[in-house]
Amino acid sequence: MQQGSIITQTQPNIPITRQIAVLAKAPHIGQVKTRLTQESAKQSTQQNINEHSMVLSHWQALQFHQWSLKAVIQDLCPTVLKHRPLLFVTQEHSVWSTLDLDQAPYLQTQGHLGIKMYDALQKSFQTLTSDQAPEQTEKQDAVLLLGTDSPHLNPDELTQGLDFLNQQTQPALVIGPAEDGGYYTIGCNRPALEAVKALFLNEIRWGSDQVFSDTLAIAQSLALEIKILAKSYDIDRPQDLYRARHTEALAWAEFETLLHPHELAAPQEPSAYQAYQQALSRLFDLTRFGERMDLSTPKAMNQALGDPLSQYKNILIGGTNGKGSTSAALTQIGLKLGKKVGCFTSPHLVSFRERIRIGDELITHQEVAQGVKVIFELAEQENLTLSFFEATWALAAWCFQQRQVDWVIWEVGLGGRLDATNVCEPVLSAITSISLDHTHILGDTLADIAGEKSPIYRSNGVALTACKDEALAALMSVSKVSPQSVEADIQALEARYQGDLGEAQDKKQELEHAGSLMMNQHGRRNLALALRCAQELGWLDQEWLESGGKTTFIENRLSLNDLWSLKWPGRLEYLEDLWLDCAHNPDSALYLAEWLSQQSRARHLIVGMSADKDVSEVLLTLAQQCEQLTFVSPKYPRCASAETLAEVFETQVIPKLKGLPSPVCIPNIIVEPNLTQAFVQRDTHALNLVCGSCFLVGEARAFLLGVEFPELGLSTTAR
Repeated sequence: MQQGSIITQTQPNIPITRQIAVLAKAPHIGQVKTRLTQESAKQSTQQNINEHSMVLSHWQALQFHQWSLKAVIQDLCPTVLKHRPLLFVTQEHSVWSTLDLDQAPYLQTQGHLGIKMYDALQKSFQTLTSDQAPEQTEKQDAVLLLGTDSPHLNPDELTQGLDFLNQQTQPALVIGPAEDGGYYTIGCNRPALEAVKALFLNEIRWGSDQVFSDTLAIAQSLALEIKILAKSYDIDRPQDLYRARHTEALAWAEFETLLHPHELAAPQEPSAYQAYQQALSRLFDLTRFGERMDLSTPKAMNQALGDPLSQYKNILIGGTNGKGSTSAALTQIGLKLGKKVGCFTSPHLVSFRERIRIGDELITHQEVAQGVKVIFELAEQENLTLSFFEATWALAAWCFQQRQVDWVIWEVGLGGRLDATNVCEPVLSAITSISLDHTHILGDTLADIAGEKSPIYRSNGVALTACKDEALAALMSVSKVSPQSVEADIQALEARYQGDLGEAQDKKQELEHAGSLMMNQHGRRNLALALRCAQELGWLDQEWLESGGKTTFIENRLSLNDLWSLKWPGRLEYLEDLWLDCAHNPDSALYLAEWLSQQSRARHLIVGMSADKDVSEVLLTLAQQCEQLTFVSPKYPRCASAETLAEVFETQVIPKLKGLPSPVCIPNIIVEPNLTQAFVQRDTHALNLVCGSCFLVGEARAFLLGVEFPELGLSTTAR
């Protein structure tokens, strides 16, 4: 075959009106930049870490990739294309979130990255070359494949490459060599499209230092006219990042703000890390004492601490489901209204510090270390033996005292009557819902459970509930204090939501992906309860509520738009291309199934559960609203194995599904050894949702955020 010629001289710019297609080499935000991290740099024999390198954490590397992708797509591409319309960008593809962060770069290119990149490019070329291609792609005369790790590239150089392609009538290729043996960009004209497609999909060894030379050799053998641009570099090594940061005129200020460690990460300084690790180890060791239903120890600890519970106004939020979301929403409402509010919730998802917040801030690692020392010293002096929950509650009471908060919102742990949080004298108590959960402790009827939860009410305090139907009847029958139902508030907020959505349909997906509590019915019930709490506490007045949030007073700085921003991690949360929800019992599964029934895409669920949950009933509910169930074994001691979940589904759930009055399709079942493997194998075109356990959701969040899980490597069953 005739060898193609190579053109290296600069071609004059020619006015171009033809259309361009752009393919992104790295088409999805994620964790691809592992070669910027210390661990991966050490594993690669081609890289050295020295004073002229910038080494990032995994989370910082993810932040860099997000920033770099934005710079390429929003800044570089429009500059290069000038008046050429940007017609086609490779579809978002979840390549990067499926990588094992601890793998060396050369391993990432074998299998995971290679297969996923192949899939993304194949779909792109199919779109461009198909006989059924969209009309706008048929007129494209040039294709530019641009690396999204190259925000510093010279737009003039890239423009010259496109000009060259548009001058050629024969198959032509433009390639920009990178210093590490790869290339930073490649382009072709329409006559070369089929040849370049074969080159990408069949020949190139991704990740090697011979990508450029291999590409060049194959292109010459295909008789392509070739233009080589000036040598540059991708920012995919620590020394590349250092050089770009110190020599290129880029908007680094925006990226600098992303370099701080993620708020959920462990301390960076060794002595702080050790102190925090020792504190958590002491706390987690207390789980061996199990659940204790007794208030004598919490009362004694409160007195030993100097009675902090009397130094702020206390609010109790109890219930089976929704109490965490309600507590979080009320905290955020208080923060927006200028209140100094502390909030105690459980369990945590990724970091222990999530349990204790002041406003929207987690307590610090130092506060945990110092507070645990104080708690254990006092317990020893008073000859008290603490359970894990009691010690954590005492730590929270101490922290709120140190921070001098005015209000504290306590999410009740287990039950209410004998829960440590019930030691305080609340000015307001609310119960979100009552359903069957923890029946081995609380009882196996709604009345039994209501009897355990209702003692958080006080005759001299405000008592509210969002319970309805049988749960409300059970609560009213056993509670010594009759709570006020907030059902009218819930209906009013529901009507407000429907009206707002009718006015702003185009914002629905954006708001859903932001994780707003307003975007699902269960979230709206919890939010309505939080708003009623704020009213009863005097944070909001009746005029604000009656105006539908349209009236804003100096003392009531809360707008209707603020309601849309309220959210709670792990509750229908959207990260990258995954949904996360902590639904783990039959009642919460019903709410999740209702949301799933409204989705148009194929629904694939990744499920892991604790062994003590009603596995059969949860799976029966979810199976009716999904096409695929992937069972995994989460990283905590009391989980049910993936194999056990599959067995329960086959022996108990499938017969029930077949016996339903209306026929349902049995979902496809997959068993994976762990969550990472489930992510790797997921269908990125489906709606993928992780659920079944707060522990599993925490593991998924940590993976997607690039944070260690379990925290500090400490496995625990702590709730």
